[in-house]
Amino acid sequence: MLSTDETQREDGPMDHADNDAVLTSPHRGDTTTPGDGPDSAVAAEITQDAAGDRRPPAEATRPRTPLSELWIYLATLAMTSLAVAVIMRLWRATWEAPFFNHGDAVASAAHFRTTLDTGWYEFTAELGAPYGQHYHDFPFSDDLHPAMAKLLGLFTDRVGVVFNVYYILGFLLAGLTATWFLRRCGMSPTMTVAMSVLYAVAPYHFIRNEGHLFLASYYCVPLALGLVLAAVTGKPLWGRRANAGAIIGTLTGRSAGTVLILILITYSAAYYAVFTGVLLAAAGLFAFLRDRRPARLGGVMAAGAVLGGVLIAAMLPDILYAAANGSDAAAFIRSPGDAETYSLKFAGLILPAPSHRIPAFAALNTWYNTNYPLPGELPSLGAVAAVGFVFLMLIVPVAALASRRSPTALGQLMRALSFLTYVAFITATVGGLSTLVSLFLTDSIRGWNRMSIFISLLGLAAVGLLLDQAVRWLRTRPGRVGRVRTWISGTVIAAVVLIVGIADQSLIIAVPNYQATADEWRSNETFVRALESSVPADSMIFQLPNMPFPESPASNGIYDSDQLSLYLHASSLRWSGGGIKGRPQSDWPGPVSQENPDAMTRDLATVGFEGIVVDRAALADAGAQLDTQLTPLLGPAGLVSPDQRYAYYSLQPVIDQVMSTSTAQQRDDAAQVITHVPGGEG
Repeated sequence: MLSTDETQREDGPMDHADNDAVLTSPHRGDTTTPGDGPDSAVAAEITQDAAGDRRPPAEATRPRTPLSELWIYLATLAMTSLAVAVIMRLWRATWEAPFFNHGDAVASAAHFRTTLDTGWYEFTAELGAPYGQHYHDFPFSDDLHPAMAKLLGLFTDRVGVVFNVYYILGFLLAGLTATWFLRRCGMSPTMTVAMSVLYAVAPYHFIRNEGHLFLASYYCVPLALGLVLAAVTGKPLWGRRANAGAIIGTLTGRSAGTVLILILITYSAAYYAVFTGVLLAAAGLFAFLRDRRPARLGGVMAAGAVLGGVLIAAMLPDILYAAANGSDAAAFIRSPGDAETYSLKFAGLILPAPSHRIPAFAALNTWYNTNYPLPGELPSLGAVAAVGFVFLMLIVPVAALASRRSPTALGQLMRALSFLTYVAFITATVGGLSTLVSLFLTDSIRGWNRMSIFISLLGLAAVGLLLDQAVRWLRTRPGRVGRVRTWISGTVIAAVVLIVGIADQSLIIAVPNYQATADEWRSNETFVRALESSVPADSMIFQLPNMPFPESPASNGIYDSDQLSLYLHASSLRWSGGGIKGRPQSDWPGPVSQENPDAMTRDLATVGFEGIVVDRAALADAGAQLDTQLTPLLGPAGLVSPDQRYAYYSLQPVIDQVMSTSTAQQRDDAAQVITHVPGGEG
């Protein structure tokens, strides 16, 4: 550890090689950070350069305090709330029903339901009956989000409310963390608010929506990019706060912040942790080649080691479960070619987003994705971020042709942002470094297009910093323009960009079909309540058609996750659907569902199922054939959901027959064979 004097000598605010104007700490006593505030040095140098005057203005040299920064965060929070309410038409919402209630959204809501009921998401006996749903079989490290569900569950146990509140909270948190990042880039307060709001309501957010809720909750990404930017500009990632005791100094210093951010990004999404690792490694190498400082490179390598350790820790429960119970290779299947199928493309980033409110733009997006291969999960940036992305991609070739004069602080920062953008794009584009990863390391990471949310923030940072520089340039002009106060012109420009950006990012798909979803939710709830009142508590219900879970092909347009919809309402039923595929104890419903109706119903009665629920929407004939087959054996459907989608057939006639022709021991032995539980044969 260097002393305070030694640290300031090596990392002083005028050391352009380290670009210490960037990412200065708000803590004046940090042993590794001499800066007075998050943007003071950058603002001072940029303003000096624009005006040709080496005297920093009073605003630039004024120390920043947490209180003086608070209004910026509050403004971001207010503007983000307003933007989300308008874009999503939240005044139409029914909060009890998930805004999106199909496909992967149902699976995510089921995580929340299990967490609210059991305290965690890894196991529930109410799915995959009689074995239960063991989520350890499907590797998953995004534990931050179930933890947030558990926190919100302190206020309500209604899964739909918790699910929707967390979705909206994701916008607000993304805006706040983007504010933290952009202020450390030296961006002005008003421009920071504008760009932070645009980041919070990025097209990525609405394209993912509640279907990919955990990816849509990307509020830890700006924190990770803060570390990466510090590394690429030569700032230290480790240090203890000065003028504090050993414990307090360690817990409040730079080291603690670094570890906390690495933990948060890893537990928010394994994808985001991997992307952070790629960018961090490139940033450390770049800074070392530029500055030749082994200590800084060692610090970045230490951060990478911590990131890897946290990722292993996040996956450790699944690893231990597989070691104890054997690997379930069929649960998580990836193909090496997926790395290119789910990558991103330059055109896909800059073209208008899908379902744009301008018909011509929406048609352009549809035409492109229809006629060109590999749409890559539609990674559109939005107009403002796309402008910044293109600008950052042009910096390197332009700088190579420019003069050799030392760049200003702004120029250094832009080059750092440009470098990170190049690394992100080259890694995640079709045939990029991601392909090599899938070839030689692992094909488990396939959705490389998700790097677009990192690129989005880098692009918005570039636009905001350029506009700030334009405002400072206007201040130096003679005549009337020169008399316009910087903060007024900056506010006007920021407001215009914000309005244009929000209009561009207000996608049609951002507005859920609240009424249809609420009607379906109420119909399912009515059906489940009636079913629960007609059967004994803890009854097992067999679901048809059988769809292996997760990630199996859709049936008549109904996804495998949709079989969990009824589970979201039940409190005393156990369902056959939702067991993680790949183990015999979870896969047994497949062969049984293919038996003739007489054998199927007898096997189900032997195992202990109380009845059968048919999802008519998942069948091309709306369940007509099954009704014809089951009615002679079980009688007509005893319950039908109000929307006619679900029909329930009681197995009681067959149960009575099985009970009268077999002993309890015979039924137990037969059930073990049918369900392939440990101890069974066959």
